[in-house]
Amino acid sequence: MLSIRKAFYSCPVLISLSSLSAFAAFKCGPGFSTYSVTSLHGVAGQGVRCVKFNNPAIVDGGITGAYWYGEGTWGALKYRHIGTAFKTLKDFNGNYTNLAYSTDIYGNGENTAGVYDNLHLVPVSGYNKIDVPAWGEEWTWQPSGVHNGYTSTLSPVKSCGGNLETYAVSSSNNVTAVGSVRCAIRNSYSVLPTMWYGEGNWGTANYRHLGFVQTDQNQIGYGTSSDVCNISTNVCGTTSVDGLTIKPLMGCFQQVKYNVSGQWNENWTGTDIFECAK
Repeated sequence: MLSIRKAFYSCPVLISLSSLSAFAAFKCGPGFSTYSVTSLHGVAGQGVRCVKFNNPAIVDGGITGAYWYGEGTWGALKYRHIGTAFKTLKDFNGNYTNLAYSTDIYGNGENTAGVYDNLHLVPVSGYNKIDVPAWGEEWTWQPSGVHNGYTSTLSPVKSCGGNLETYAVSSSNNVTAVGSVRCAIRNSYSVLPTMWYGEGNWGTANYRHLGFVQTDQNQIGYGTSSDVCNISTNVCGTTSVDGLTIKPLMGCFQQVKYNVSGQWNENWTGTDIFECAK
């Protein structure tokens, strides 16, 4: 799908960034590599990518084994999304190539609502600098873990938008989970999501996080999650690798529902229907 942002390449929108950069900073957190984002084509704006690598590799010229949370401004637009980069079969000879896709979160003041399914993360200087040609943007690693040129102006996530599954969250051990939501990428025929963004309140603590799922042969998921730490009063930590056990509680053509145990005690209930494989 054509990126909405691509329309700004030939006609950049010039906006003042002084109001955005004053006391500006965005901290992804200890579970992420933090990248600043700039346009390769002179489009005004700033952004951040909180990237979680899981067995990363460079395959056929592109990065695989990455999951990310991204937000920022692009011209006059505000955006927020989650994405992943992975390896996939290139041909019938068993050769692999790289592929990435991203889905916008919207309904909370964001201006973009796209799904971008043919992206490539191209290493320019190893993992220190990454280009995304389809978006015309460049990611630059921030060793401090803080992007000092960007501060978020986005509202808290209450709506995932129409391109992601939305899961309501309840506690398995009677902890109050006010306003908690999970925005998940899941193929309609897959029993488990690939990744999710979560936000809300747990007891007396506010949190934001990004997680991904590995699925075993028994269709049980093992999740890894890291908190996005740009708000100093929020929870800021990470689970161990595969520290969450995500068990489907639905059958064919039933409402999507999961129990999340291990280092968390949660139930996720979606509005979508699990259609099973054809």
